[in-house]
Amino acid sequence: MIKKIFLLVFCTLAFSCSSDKDNNASTEQPAAFYSGLNVNYNSFSPGIGNQFLRTLLYEGVNSGASNKRVFRLSNNPASAQVPDEELEFSIFYPASQSSIDGTYVFNNSGMSSENYAQGHYTIGSSTYYLTGSIKITYFANNSYKLELITVKANDFSSALQMPVTGYCQGVFY
Repeated sequence: MIKKIFLLVFCTLAFSCSSDKDNNASTEQPAAFYSGLNVNYNSFSPGIGNQFLRTLLYEGVNSGASNKRVFRLSNNPASAQVPDEELEFSIFYPASQSSIDGTYVFNNSGMSSENYAQGHYTIGSSTYYLTGSIKITYFANNSYKLELITVKANDFSSALQMPVTGYCQGVFY
């Protein structure tokens, strides 16, 4: 009987212990960022890192009724001949809502409902306001997926409209 107990304990220990290699492995994987965004049929590739992928949360805006989360994606090309580009999305949702997850309609004239977005695309010194919708999914640790749904960048003075398509996913700083 004692031999059986000893054998059971030995087998349990032998198969439950992991190797030293596993114990030294990092549990955190490097943050990856994917951008499949296009503006006017041209690829929009933001830089990677805290200078290019920013997010900020403003709690209690609109007299305390809403939270506002701003996403800013930008690039800083090395060539002075290519102007800097930036996409910015401001998402407004009720302060009582536990998660930002959802679809938001761009309304640049101001608040029309509890859930809405404001946004713009800037290239060089020109700014274009966004219309359409954006779907936000929050994963964890500042990791988000931003999906653009029938979005257009508009210059209302000239009636110019540029499609803004695709999605991006990864960590924002």
